[in-house]
Amino acid sequence: MALGALASRAVTRSAGYGVAVLITGAAGVGLLLTGWAVAWTAVALTGYAWERRTRS
Repeated sequence: MALGALASRAVTRSAGYGVAVLITGAAGVGLLLTGWAVAWTAVALTGYAWERRTRS
């Protein structure tokens, strides 16, 4: 989507604005993936702790 926005003259009036659109999109995806990884890590650690407790 960011590449499409960069290519569209209606959205990008300058090269600097187009680069900002690309960076903002990439940063958003990076934050989303980081949040997803943190959430699944928390689930895995919680499951591991629960499993250790039940075996003791």
